[in-house]
Amino acid sequence: MAHSTRSPNLTKAGQRGATSNDRLSELPAGRTMLSRIFPKSFDNAWRGRPAAIWILAAVSLAKTLQGVMSMVNTRHTMITADAIPVDKFPPEAAREAVAMFALLGLNLTVLPLIGLVAMVRYRSMVPFVYLMMIAVAIGYRVLNAINDSTDYLAKGFLINMAILAVTVVGFVLSLMQRSPAPERAP
Repeated sequence: MAHSTRSPNLTKAGQRGATSNDRLSELPAGRTMLSRIFPKSFDNAWRGRPAAIWILAAVSLAKTLQGVMSMVNTRHTMITADAIPVDKFPPEAAREAVAMFALLGLNLTVLPLIGLVAMVRYRSMVPFVYLMMIAVAIGYRVLNAINDSTDYLAKGFLINMAILAVTVVGFVLSLMQRSPAPERAP
């Protein structure tokens, strides 16, 4: 008689049978939200809504463009998008501020590029990428508030708030179960 290594608590799909307490925290697919954000391994299986992938593409493209513009056209971006009066700084301070802003632009490109890789090769990573993008955006807002920044006066602030709102929508969609395909009549 062959010995089965399968636990009696597992269903045919290999998922643990849900208890009444588990049902409150489970998604329709029977997986918890945390397991959707932090899967045991990143694979290319997509479990969220298709719109979440398209939103991630748009957000990643916008944030990558912001980063590239901050690296390539640094001084102009500082003055026009972020309302930083860099021309009023002493020359040494202006040079350092421009250099730091260019480095920030490089930093801005990393997470969106990881998002693009996730979309193409590791789709189960998409909710995690969304969470990191939201954490970074909120972190920027908190740090600006702590440092008494007036960045909310800049047009870049409004653009970033719009991107954050769209990112939150994408995050929610990435956690939602895909609708089953309609069955065709014979």
